[in-house]
Amino acid sequence: MLNPATAVKQLEFAWSGLGIATGTPVDLEAAKTYYQKQLKEARVVKDQNATTWALASLGHILIRLKEFKEARRYVTESLEMADELSDYAALGYINNLLGDIAYAQGLMEDANLFYRRGWDAYARIGEEKGQAWSYTNIGNAAQIMGDFKTATQMYGKSIELIEKMNDPRALAWNKNLLGSVGWAVGNYGDAWKNYESALELYHSNNDLRGQAWTLDLMGNIKLAMKQDVEAERLYNQAHIMAGAEGTDPQGMAWHRYHMAVVYLYRKDVNEAKDEFNKALQIFEHLHDVLGQVAVLTHLGEIGCLQGKYKDAQNYLKNGVQLMLAGQSNPLLVDLLTSVAQLLKGQGEDKKAISLLMVALSHPTCRQQTKDRMVSLAKELQTDFTPSEVDKGFRWAKGADLEEMANGWLTSLGAGTAVKERVQKTKAKKPVKTVKKAKPKTKRKK
Repeated sequence: MLNPATAVKQLEFAWSGLGIATGTPVDLEAAKTYYQKQLKEARVVKDQNATTWALASLGHILIRLKEFKEARRYVTESLEMADELSDYAALGYINNLLGDIAYAQGLMEDANLFYRRGWDAYARIGEEKGQAWSYTNIGNAAQIMGDFKTATQMYGKSIELIEKMNDPRALAWNKNLLGSVGWAVGNYGDAWKNYESALELYHSNNDLRGQAWTLDLMGNIKLAMKQDVEAERLYNQAHIMAGAEGTDPQGMAWHRYHMAVVYLYRKDVNEAKDEFNKALQIFEHLHDVLGQVAVLTHLGEIGCLQGKYKDAQNYLKNGVQLMLAGQSNPLLVDLLTSVAQLLKGQGEDKKAISLLMVALSHPTCRQQTKDRMVSLAKELQTDFTPSEVDKGFRWAKGADLEEMANGWLTSLGAGTAVKERVQKTKAKKPVKTVKKAKPKTKRKK
């Protein structure tokens, strides 16, 4: 019968991306069958504790299989049972899983709330591994929302706990996440050092997927530094290494995305467009909102480069609609910079520079986005006096990203419905559970 000690081991699964329940880590279908059997047995003997953990663990496997609707059903049922039992180990685990579901759907504010509730439950019983996991997850949500300072703090807190545990995979995971923050803010040297450290840790544990992920991240650094040949080499090395462990649709989607970005950097627009479209098909199949938005942003940019402004407008409209229903300011900033390109191409320079100023002035704007938009910004500024440009940037710092994005959609006749959906999403209250303690960091307002 499944017991809490067995289920807590799944924290290793969360960090490594590999299941351990059946002895065949990468066989998620076998793990699903295993937990279905455990759940059935627990229900037969009416063991509420075992049922709680079996439901949660089955939900965890379903999350990995991208079956989010079913996963939420099982995890929510386990949450209700854990509440009745006042089982804080289960509450910590389950709330983190609910956070993962929200994260996968692009609902970062909900994800952040669930992860903090998970941390709270683990803190009540002094479960440091669970607290570390929760810190990492809070950091992930913060990073996607563009709160890079909080993300760095959370990863640092997680690393402090992990270093006591002799868990090299968890340490490598967090080193990579710290590196990704460095990449976002332009601290490429610090990011590279973190990636090298993670790669060594993954290599020492013969973790091929971990090494492949790290090599992909290193490729991002090289491309940001305009070293496209080295970036391409790293992306291909990562792809080959990941393929050695079996087919991974999401990994394939990101590989196609990365190669497309390389082609776009080289102005090989047709090759880039082909790879982006192939990536988009996979991301749509996986219901990966963040992946879809990343691709749609670049497809909009390609449409502008080719003078196909109607196509560009459709791509960007779809991306903005997806992102307004989620919560990722860095991705929304990227979209708005591409919308600025579109408006420039349509001869609406004043609207273009207003939108670009808002995007580039926003604190969540990543360094790569700023670098890509330098030429457009300079071109647009030539149409205005220095005083007008300075006044515009001061205004832009106080502008609201979502209002600007929804305003553009409204001009296309597509803004009102999205705004209502955003309000409904933000109004939803997650299932009631532990609320008292909080990580010692300021919440993002």
